[in-house]
Amino acid sequence: AAAASAVAPTAAPATAAPPTTTTAVKAPPAKADANCPNRRPYHTLLTGQGTTYNGWQSRIMYFHWKKQAAADGPCTDMTGFTRICASKDGLPDGLENDIPSVFLRQLTSAELAKYGHFGVLNRPHSVVEFLKQPDLVKRTIKEEFVMIAETDHVRRAHLRRNSAAIPRTSSDGPPAL
Repeated sequence: AAAASAVAPTAAPATAAPPTTTTAVKAPPAKADANCPNRRPYHTLLTGQGTTYNGWQSRIMYFHWKKQAAADGPCTDMTGFTRICASKDGLPDGLENDIPSVFLRQLTSAELAKYGHFGVLNRPHSVVEFLKQPDLVKRTIKEEFVMIAETDHVRRAHLRRNSAAIPRTSSDGPPAL
């Protein structure tokens, strides 16, 4: 079983605490090769918050992600996993040794008050803040494709290997309807 290992904190803009990261899961190479010519690897970004409830949801999601990646075998498309966690001052929540994680500052109460104190806004906010740090993104994500998931999501089928797979329709054009 692959385990995450700690990496030294990285530099971030002065307005936020430095994100704390752990390495991605050790997985097969993130490119198609002669043994897996049809492979289209993707990285799963799990959004969440540094709460006890979200911690349990994250553990469950990561457990099933590892289980499915292992069941797919050496040609799995599921090659990377990172939990993007919004937490107070961007501080670790204690799960970073169990789940590959990046911690970013959560929105303040004053910021959330503008939107009716809807705390779930921390999730898309943390993705935006993560993407604003290209060095962190480059160290974290090696795959060409990314799937963003929430702790409330439950996947019932593999994205590709199943006959009922979700087609990949991404393009540089307008969004699909």
